[in-house]
Amino acid sequence: MDRRTHVSAAVPPACSVAALAVRLDSQPGRFTGMMHGGVEIAVRNVSDDPCTVAGRPELAFLDARRRPLPVGRGVPPHEHRGPVVPARTLAPGAVEAAHATWIVGDVFTNGICRKAAFVRVSTGAAATTLPYVATLCGPAGDVTYAAAYFTAAFEPLAAAASLPSPGAYAAEGPDGSEDRFGAAGAPRAILSFFARDASALRFTLDATNGPPAYDSGYISGTIPRAAKADFHVAAGPSAPCDLHFAFYGDRAVVTQRGTCGFGASVDATGRYVADPGVAPVDRDARAGKS
Repeated sequence: MDRRTHVSAAVPPACSVAALAVRLDSQPGRFTGMMHGGVEIAVRNVSDDPCTVAGRPELAFLDARRRPLPVGRGVPPHEHRGPVVPARTLAPGAVEAAHATWIVGDVFTNGICRKAAFVRVSTGAAATTLPYVATLCGPAGDVTYAAAYFTAAFEPLAAAASLPSPGAYAAEGPDGSEDRFGAAGAPRAILSFFARDASALRFTLDATNGPPAYDSGYISGTIPRAAKADFHVAAGPSAPCDLHFAFYGDRAVVTQRGTCGFGASVDATGRYVADPGVAPVDRDARAGKS
């Protein structure tokens, strides 16, 4: 399948500083809450040739004089893959995004907080320093952040001409295979569609951060059948939530803005692949709400 952002067998050279445009976006409402903060890191290949970035970004937080702060990288609560994180290949113009989170309140016995004014984003061979004000807290001597894997911010395939048929899409992992965990191999997230009536489809999005926390999130809504295969769904007011769906043949790209009422560190953003072997999830029907 023709993808501009993918894991490639013939690996191009690492992206240089000149080849990458790096952007930070705090996306108010998405990462904040329960003493947590965070930021999305997006990198775009602005060169004319393919190049690679590391499977996830490494961050160095700096003070106002650009001196490194003692902040390490911790392990995300949902991380369940092996120690090797595949590199990501970016074609010209392609974008990869990841997010990092940390604790912003001193909730620890003998805790300490660090005040950052800049952050240096390393993507392998390239490192870019950007202004970024943040407070990171933790136990004394153990202030950390957690960084997720890079995933495609968009799939540059020909967009579908219509909305998907009823069925289920399973979340993809960083290597393009389905993102599963546990002995039963459960998908990390399932996007499901159901026929509602002649004018609309109903969707559900069921996600978890996997072991060890197993926090979860669930949201449902309706989509007019006349909608294009690239649309937003806003939900609220109980929790800030804006979901963007884009469909490309048998794949979908979901972008989550806001917490959507999900559990801590649960984020449905990512790529999904249609899988007839995955059962659609409908908690509303079980609760008699659909």
